Amino acid sequence: MRAPDELTLKGGRDRAILAILLGCGLRRAEVAKLQLRGIQQPEEHWALVDLMGNGRHVRTVPVPDWVKAAVDEWTQAAGVWDGRLFRCWAARARFWRNGITEKVIKDFSEERTWAWRRDSLVEASKLAGDFGVTLTLQNHPPVINKGYVDTLRIAKEVASPHLKLCFDARLEHSLNEAAICKALNEVGALQTLWHYGGEYDRGPGGITLKGDEKCLAEMLGLLDIGYKGYAGFELCHPLPVVNGQTVGIDFVDKNAQLAAEYMRGILAEAKKQHAAS
Repeated sequence: MRAPDELTLKGGRDRAILAILLGCGLRRAEVAKLQLRGIQQPEEHWALVDLMGNGRHVRTVPVPDWVKAAVDEWTQAAGVWDGRLFRCWAARARFWRNGITEKVIKDFSEERTWAWRRDSLVEASKLAGDFGVTLTLQNHPPVINKGYVDTLRIAKEVASPHLKLCFDARLEHSLNEAAICKALNEVGALQTLWHYGGEYDRGPGGITLKGDEKCLAEMLGLLDIGYKGYAGFELCHPLPVVNGQTVGIDFVDKNAQLAAEYMRGILAEAKKQHAAS
């Protein structure tokens, strides 16, 4: 976060862009299109409201205080009071154009963005330690680009007891079941949280799962490393729309209960296979 030159307007803009990318988990295209009016305080905390992502799914994203501070520094210094949040500098005309393209963000080199991620997590881990908190880094894009390999690298470089990992097999699309087990063995004791998702239904043959969970391979890997932590279920995708309306809490409750039952069955099967091996 401190890498951009804080003494220049461009450096202040780049710091604010990085803050949004890291603190809010937005994609580059979403950052480029942000409007100042989209940053609102609907209750006690700031948020990006009515943010449209993939599949035209509209969501609200919390804005941490440190992100809001970086954005405020930029808008006040540049005199941005409405319209696009981020602007590009027209050198010949010497004024800020109304907006940026995704290319402005893509122009950050891989080495530069990696250093920003690492340095941000070094700072965050120190703060977490001061308050007795453990941070968990998931192998999730866009902050992590190369899956669990990146999480292992960044955990090694940060080298803090307050930064652990959450390996999520759903995000490792190129790995088969054997590779999933191998990956979990590489993560080892750094694994401190595990969660799974998907949609579930009960049919004549038992509970069926919609989605690529690779649950059994993941459970075998967790048994290999002696994982004793929590397993959480999440519906982290846009909910289905039925008869023109998004499903409600009953759908979520049904899936949570079926997911728990399904995973107990997976755990029993994994223990049996693990003992046999």
